[in-house]
Amino acid sequence: MHRVGFLRAHENNAPAPVVQSKGLDATAWPQACPLLGRAYELKNATRPRQRDPYGWTETHACAGHAVAIGQRGGCLQCHIGRTGTPELTAVDWPDGSDIAQEEPACGAHYQPYGPVELAYVNAMIAEVVLDCLLDPPAQSFSRVFVASLRRIMSLGGLLTEGWRSAFGEVEEGVRTADRAWPSASCAACGPERLTA
Repeated sequence: MHRVGFLRAHENNAPAPVVQSKGLDATAWPQACPLLGRAYELKNATRPRQRDPYGWTETHACAGHAVAIGQRGGCLQCHIGRTGTPELTAVDWPDGSDIAQEEPACGAHYQPYGPVELAYVNAMIAEVVLDCLLDPPAQSFSRVFVASLRRIMSLGGLLTEGWRSAFGEVEEGVRTADRAWPSASCAACGPERLTA
């Protein structure tokens, strides 16, 4: 039996299970918490390889990422930096519009986007989760959703050089692209881990 829930974080900032079934938990990470994934991988370095899908959004939900960990290829830590920043980001914010805004009345910090903007990212992550449930990947891969260039530019963003060199410009509409997630011989899945 599978249990499907919403993409959200628990109050204690632990990842929230989205789909649970035998041997597979799909996990959603808050935007600023990829370090949890790194800690999760390091914690499980002595256990059998975890084949969980992971997902997160970029600022203003202008891009979203999902990573499916297969039997071969990289683990989550392979392409996430020491500060929790993914190796590939799709949108850059040169004017600082990626900084959270503050509500003057109560001092709460937020970014002005909601369920409509998140729907694309959530749907893409859910699609990866279903792909993993129905046909677990042999090779790790990443799927990236990018909003329309019109929306990105209206918020003060630009496509990153890394995105443009890998996938080109997004002319009109939205774009979803798959890419390999190879092993980077990190501490969690390096050569000594692969032989274990």
